[in-house]
Amino acid sequence: MNYIPKRVLYSEFPDQGVYGITARQALEAAIDNIVPAYHLILCPVTLHEYLRSKLNPLGVDFGKWHGLTVRIPLGVLYTLNFYPQHQFADADGKPSALLVEGPLGVPGMQPEVKICDEYLLWPEAGPITFDKERLFFLREDLEGLSKGTLSNSGNSKANMPAAGQPLIEIEKPSQLLLIAALLELLKQPRTTASNQEAVKTSILEQFNWRGLSKRSLEKMLADANRAADHASKD
Repeated sequence: MNYIPKRVLYSEFPDQGVYGITARQALEAAIDNIVPAYHLILCPVTLHEYLRSKLNPLGVDFGKWHGLTVRIPLGVLYTLNFYPQHQFADADGKPSALLVEGPLGVPGMQPEVKICDEYLLWPEAGPITFDKERLFFLREDLEGLSKGTLSNSGNSKANMPAAGQPLIEIEKPSQLLLIAALLELLKQPRTTASNQEAVKTSILEQFNWRGLSKRSLEKMLADANRAADHASKD
C-alpha cells in the first residue's frame, strides 16, 4: 500500500497491513481500547445530549441528523469481532437508541454541535446498524499504534455495558407515549374498572405507536409498580 488514505476501511486493509498492522490486529486493538474505530451512521437520527447523572438524562435536543460519524462503542466492536453486523433493535425488531461518547465525528471533521461527554441517537427510520466491513481507522492512529506512541485513549462510560447488547434503552419517548395512551383510555366510556393486564391489552390493541411495544410497556408498568411501592414506604 504505497498511498495510505487518511481513513482506512476495515475491508480495504492489504494483506501486509497498514504500517504492518493488519485489519484483525487493528480491530483487536480497538476492542482493547488502544486505538479508536469509527463508523458512519447512515440512517437519520435525532441527536440528544445525554446526561448520565441526571434524573432526566436527555439534555439538549440537537435535532435531526443524517450521516453522523461516531466512535464505535467497545461492546459493539467485540460483537463485530465475531459477526459481520450489529443492529440496534429491541426484542420486537423495532429500532432502539444508541449511546456514544463524544465528541462526534473524527479529529478535524466534526459536526457543528456542542461537544458533550455522551450523546444519544434515536433512529428516525430503520435500526442503527454497524457493519464490520464499513468500520474505519485513522491513518495517524495506525501509525502511532505501529510505533508504540499511541497512548491508551481511556474510552469510558459508553462502553460499560455487556458486549453485543443495546447500550441504552431510551425511556422518555416510551413513557410519554404510555401517558398519552392512558389519557386516551380515560376518555373512553366504560362500565367496569380495569385491572393492569386489561389496560395493557387495550393499549397494545389500540395504539400501534413506535416505542410502545409489548416489552417496553411491560417494563414501564413494572417500574411504575416498584416506584409506587417505594413511595408508599417512604
